[in-house]
Amino acid sequence: MKEHPDKHIRAAIDYALQRGWLFITSGKSAHCFGRLQCGVAEHRDHMMSIW
Repeated sequence: MKEHPDKHIRAAIDYALQRGWLFITSGKSAHCFGRLQCGVAEHRDHMMSIW
């Protein structure tokens, strides 16, 4: 996983990953840094973009 330049956002991503969320990297042409998606199969539509 690539690292976000902001240490607070990196900490928030690490916090979410430790609690079962998935990080999806964006492509090179994407505007956002990536997305966090809920790790529970029934909740795959629960996600947020990381800018």
